[in-house]
Amino acid sequence: MSNMGYNLSEQFLDFIMHRYDPHKGKRLSVADFILVCVTVQMLTAQFRPLDTRQNGTAAIPYEKFMEIAIQTLM
Repeated sequence: MSNMGYNLSEQFLDFIMHRYDPHKGKRLSVADFILVCVTVQMLTAQFRPLDTRQNGTAAIPYEKFMEIAIQTLM
């Protein structure tokens, strides 16, 4: 993912692997990899305007977060 411009922590990548790798073999199917990439891209696009200081943080109300999640994931 870092080759695609996403600076994600090892902890977050472990979370992704745990979520999408049911056999715990440290492998993702091509379909799951594409799904993860598209989801990260879509969520990042929604997050960037809220990160006004460009430091990787944003303070948003709960309902705004829910709007973003539902628009992106459903």
